Amino acid sequence: ERSTIASRYNLNALKAQRDVTEKMMEGAGAMEDGALIRPYLAIFLHGKVDSMGADFEIAACEKEGIEAIDPAVAFWFADELKIALETNGIKNNSGVIPTINVVTSPGAYSGSRTLHRMRNGDKLFEFGGFGKMFQALQLEVGKYLRANYSTQLTEILNELMEKFSTTFQTGEAIAAIDVNDRLVENKAREKERLAEKMKNVHYDGEVGEDKVALSAA
Repeated sequence: ERSTIASRYNLNALKAQRDVTEKMMEGAGAMEDGALIRPYLAIFLHGKVDSMGADFEIAACEKEGIEAIDPAVAFWFADELKIALETNGIKNNSGVIPTINVVTSPGAYSGSRTLHRMRNGDKLFEFGGFGKMFQALQLEVGKYLRANYSTQLTEILNELMEKFSTTFQTGEAIAAIDVNDRLVENKAREKERLAEKMKNVHYDGEVGEDKVALSAA
């Protein structure tokens, strides 16, 4: 019974999230006859710890062969965010400009499947998705920045959303940005970081072959 209630709650919450998002897009004049007529950036804020990853993590990883956001938009946002942070003098807990990372490989901060499905649709409630014009940006923000710069970050994100609307008025404007080289470089760096972490993972003869033992080294 508890599982059934939880399932119903999750479904209702999911539908509510989609309904609210649609109302916001309609209010912004981005929809016509139930469909997006221009690119729309929706930012979904998540909190993260400061001890793991960059100060800002932007999810741009494919899941189930689909993306929640075009990589071009993710990298554009990262570049614009960096400029805004420098301009506003925002510093992390080490006293330097906050770091920003675009996540393009599976793993931590790689993105919620809910956002991928919000863009591309699923079988729930016969939802067809908001389509390729919809850019769902999952932004993970470190605890220190949330605690010390909440007002400034809110202003910055609002400004970036406005800049997105004027910069990308058509899907062609997004497609015109070539980020293939950056994608390749980004994935190579992520692969190197994963390989470094995996140095502490090894097979132990005392553990069954179907299990993984972690090295204390």
